[in-house]
Parts: sequence; structure tokens; C-alpha cells
Amino acid sequence: MQLNTPRFALGSLAMLCLAALSCSGAKNTEIMVAIQTNLRVPKDLNALTVEVFSGGQRIAGDTYVVGPSELKLPATIGIVPDDPSKLSTVDVVVTGRFSNEPDETARKPRIIRRARVTFARDRVGLVRIPLHFACYDQLSCPDGQTCVAGACEPIPQIDGASLPAYSPELVFGAGGSNQQLGACWNATQCLAATTPLVARDRCTFAVPSGSDPSRTSVVLAKAGSALGFCAGGSCRVPLDRDAREGWDWADASQSAIRLVAGVCDKLHLDGMTVEITNLCASKVAELPFCEDAGGAAP
Repeated sequence: MQLNTPRFALGSLAMLCLAALSCSGAKNTEIMVAIQTNLRVPKDLNALTVEVFSGGQRIAGDTYVVGPSELKLPATIGIVPDDPSKLSTVDVVVTGRFSNEPDETARKPRIIRRARVTFARDRVGLVRIPLHFACYDQLSCPDGQTCVAGACEPIPQIDGASLPAYSPELVFGAGGSNQQLGACWNATQCLAATTPLVARDRCTFAVPSGSDPSRTSVVLAKAGSALGFCAGGSCRVPLDRDAREGWDWADASQSAIRLVAGVCDKLHLDGMTVEITNLCASKVAELPFCEDAGGAAP
């Protein structure tokens, strides 16, 4: 796959690079932002605005069309300071957009996610900025907050030294590189058979005995919905196993799953059901969705 890698000269930053896969392999002082979603693109999101702020001033930003022949998700954005000796802080704002309008600048904001990150000298740190279903059309978070898993929370203040070191495989799957996806989660295959879960309480659901924890993926489903991966009159949104963004095991025996509070609120507000699938490896952030054209489903 040949990739387009636009680069922009900035004022207080030396370079901002956005591409469908990895932008930089250099071992330098850099923040690598991974933009991911659990929605289906371009059906649910078909444009992306990326903005970078420093000292309250917007120093870079552009809007990109998302689609099979355009920018694909996951994508990465690399941000490099002009002076690595000064460990400055930047605010990153990513807006997922959707509209049937042909002009990408007219496409309406659907998800806004913010993070504030400080550079760490001589390392490339990975920051994930997910554009998840639970925050779709939740655009009213007050100043100083951002939507995380369906709830408004203070914008995370991230020390670059605490970030994991960037590797393409953490974003594009095991075996992934700067040029192609590696192992990925094929939604068509993995959602071919799902099992509804029985609630133990409002946000905790029992898992059928005999389920393989390593192959358990949790899905929100709704008949007649429009968002997510749709077939047979229902649409489904897979959740990452992530105690902050999606779900995690409710007990040590792994007999039940618990949804993050904001995701749980979204479930009940939208009248959705919770299902699992055991057809593939568990969906996690490190296992991206396969492209519709194919991919190595684990």
C-alpha cells in the first residue's frame, strides 16, 4: 500500500505529519498520536480534523477526508518540537466528522477528543485518541473537559515520560509496519455469530460458562440502529477490552464483564443490548479493524 504523508511547517513545532499508517520511524523527541475508532468508516465518520495548540495558540490544523482511497483509520500523527531541549506541552484536538455533503469542511462534528501532552526528551511516546461510539454526538463537554467513554472528564494531562514507547505494532497490529496492517479484527467474520448476555446489575453481565476469555469480545447491539457494523436489521459496535474506554472483567474468575460507567449509560439511554462473540481474538486497541478488502484476522 502506498501512503500519502503530508508534512507541514509549523511555528513552535518543527513538523506535524499525518498518514494512514506510521509517519515516523525516527528515534527522536516526538509525540505519536494514534487516532482510532470503533465505528465503521466512512459510513459513520468520513472526515477528520486534527488541530495542535501551544500556549493557547492554534499552530497547526487541517481537515482530511476519510475513506478507502483517502485517509484510513487507524492513523498516526507525529508531533516534533523545534527545540528538543525544551520539553514543551501541546494540546491535541481531534474531531471526527460526518455528513453527506461533498465538501469535507461542511461535514458536521460528531466526536471531539482532546489531550494535553508534554514531550519527553529522546523518546517517541504513544498517545491514543479514540473516536468512540459512546461519545458520538456528545459535543457539550464544558471548557477544560473532553468526552471519554461517553462521559465528560477533565482533559488528561499526560507526561510524555509515562507513555509507552511507540511501535507500529501497537497501532497497526502484530506484524504491522509503516506500510500495512498486521493482525487485525475482521468485523464481518468476528460478528457472524453473537450471544446476548444476561445482566447481573446495571453495568455487569454474566458470561456463558465455557467462554474462552482470550477470544471474548463485547459488543453493543441495537435493531434498526444506524451506527456501527450493520447486518440483518441490527447494528453492532465492538468495544475494546479497556478498563477506561470499554469493558473489563468484573471478577477474577472471568465469569462476568463490566462496562465502563459512561458506556453503560449510553447502553441504557439508547436502548441497546450487550452481546459477546468468541469467533476471534478479543478486540483490544492493539488489534485494529481489518479493511473491508481483507486482512489477517487472528
